[in-house]
Amino acid sequence: MSSRQGPRAPTLPSRRRLVSLATAVVAALLAAGYEYFNRSAGPPGRVATSATVGAPPGFDFYLLALTVEPAFCEDGNQRIGQCRRLTRAAFEQTPLVLHGLWPERRRRGDYPRDCPGPRLQLDRETTAQLQRWMPGASEGLDRHEWRTHGTCSGLDDDRYFQLAIANVQRANEALGAAVRAAAGRRVEAAELRAAADRAVPGFGRSV
Repeated sequence: MSSRQGPRAPTLPSRRRLVSLATAVVAALLAAGYEYFNRSAGPPGRVATSATVGAPPGFDFYLLALTVEPAFCEDGNQRIGQCRRLTRAAFEQTPLVLHGLWPERRRRGDYPRDCPGPRLQLDRETTAQLQRWMPGASEGLDRHEWRTHGTCSGLDDDRYFQLAIANVQRANEALGAAVRAAAGRRVEAAELRAAADRAVPGFGRSV
């Protein structure tokens, strides 16, 4: 999108603290409140959709993995395309961007992955939305996430990414302002949960 074009924005303060913030936020939104992730889906692991990819293995919840893009870029990735295109305006507009939406099981370390499924072929609308919400798609992250996680969701590829995008938008409503305000300093999970609850009541329990 145009907001990601032009010269790279000045580095936000404190590389180490930004990386710490990213660590606190990446993979931090746990769908313990499953209704936030697919209100029409029914029981976890039985995702309702008009076009599914075979019968998915059972799973208990989705894990929404998010990235603070300036921190990712400062962590040794400055030369890749998505980081060369990053601007301060883009960070202000989308403080949290999509890494992935992962079917998970409650048993630690046990999750479905690399399920049989078709090659990723998104329609134009979904592809255009991913340019904003998943900047890593320019480096092939969308293909990796579909192959590794999306094929296990029971959804077709467009529905899978539309579901992920909708929840990244919701996460930004709940946490975007707090992430912008915390840039350059250490932040505790409890502070993020409280901020999320103030913005979107009840959302904090899923962080």
